[in-house]
Amino acid sequence: MELLRQLLLAGVLGLAGALVLSYLISRLTLRPVEQLREVVTAIADGKLERRLRWPSRDELGEIARSINRVAEQMRERLNEATVEKMQLEAVLSSMVEGVLVLDAAGRIKLANPRLQELFGLWEEPLGRKPLDLVRNETLHRGLADAAESREPVVRELALERPERRFLLMCAVALPESAGGGCVAVFHDESEVRRLDRVRRDFLANASHELRTPLTSIQGFAATLLESELSEAERDEYLQVVARNAARLSALIDDLLELSQLEGRTDLLKPSEVDVGQMLAVQLDDLAPRLAQRSIAARRDVPPGVIAWVDRRALEQVLTNLLDNAVKYTDEGGEIVVSVRCCDARVEVAVADSGIGIPADDITRVFERFYRVDKARSRALGGTGLGLAIVKHLVYAMGGEIRVESELGLGSTFTFWLPGRSAARS
Repeated sequence: MELLRQLLLAGVLGLAGALVLSYLISRLTLRPVEQLREVVTAIADGKLERRLRWPSRDELGEIARSINRVAEQMRERLNEATVEKMQLEAVLSSMVEGVLVLDAAGRIKLANPRLQELFGLWEEPLGRKPLDLVRNETLHRGLADAAESREPVVRELALERPERRFLLMCAVALPESAGGGCVAVFHDESEVRRLDRVRRDFLANASHELRTPLTSIQGFAATLLESELSEAERDEYLQVVARNAARLSALIDDLLELSQLEGRTDLLKPSEVDVGQMLAVQLDDLAPRLAQRSIAARRDVPPGVIAWVDRRALEQVLTNLLDNAVKYTDEGGEIVVSVRCCDARVEVAVADSGIGIPADDITRVFERFYRVDKARSRALGGTGLGLAIVKHLVYAMGGEIRVESELGLGSTFTFWLPGRSAARS
């Protein structure tokens, strides 16, 4: 009986020892597996810096090294993808073209800043359909055609908001492997069209301006040759020929001067010029014309205002602006010329109480052959090129010019030029 009790006690103790030993062995065996699970879970959650530190050369050590290599490769590829994304964002942000990407459902996946500027999209466009943001039938039909076609779709768009623009859209469908949808690129052709219109207007106006005096010269010259005229009639016709020849010569001289000024700032020789003294001389020369038409001229010029400019160019700018002010100011009107220093620059303003400029035409006032009052300008001998020359001269001297006007209430031409300090730089 005693033996049986000892055997039972030994069995119980052996079983307890076996359980403790098996628990310890299982813990030692499962610990690496738990570490493996924790690290793999962390890597799956994006914590790619986690690693398994197992120096052993057994199977678990090989698994640990393989997982570490996978994590390292994933981190490298993620860094590459991040750099590529930043580069793409930088390229899209700096593009002068607008870029629009739609998914298969027709919703916006990408819209670069230039696109938002072109279409005036101040709300967040991502995830929305273009129709919700822009009301333009040509745009939506073009995008729909591109999504269904294998060929690029090109459309011309005319936008009225946020300002009048002409856009050229080129859209192409994305492959199914990329998720479908389409990508569209928008080129702003507004400036190209404006320049083309200016070119066509210039050619038409130049032809007309040159043809008018030529026609008069040819007509009166033929009359002089083919007809017997009295001496008084002959003198009158010769005066008409001479007047139109002078006008033709002035036109050609102005055109030549414009062609020389464009892109040729080296023709100007800047020096220190007293603007007040030059204005005083200009107004003294205009005194007979001003008195003849009862136009008052006032100066608001502090002494000693020095500009760093080409003397001849500034003379021509002031001559053209003052001449225009006299031409377009009715009898009894007033001209005010003011000069002041402004942030190391010299500001000159020529204001008149004349006929003014229509609001729609202010942006065109510096174009070649532009005239506010065509009949009045031609009658007074204007070529229509004076303000174009003024603009080119001011910009060639490193300045800028603008005009403010209200129809019937007069105009103010203001321009800025480098001051005395520019001579020291």
